[in-house]
Amino acid sequence: MPLVEALRAEKPHLAVTKVYDHPVGGHTFDRRINMRTWEPENNPEQRDSWTRVWRFLERTLGTQVAAN
Repeated sequence: MPLVEALRAEKPHLAVTKVYDHPVGGHTFDRRINMRTWEPENNPEQRDSWTRVWRFLERTLGTQVAAN
């Protein structure tokens, strides 16, 4: 949480944060895969996490990429 608080204080426009309570897989929940298929597990927390990452990147980099 100290990192989140520092980000919110210094860069509030970038401080879109979400803390997941006890996700399956713990700290690496967003990288868990099915060992047979090598596909993401796609549990609710994992899907939400990656959706948030892609939205953030689109919002912060999308217009810059389109302009170049």
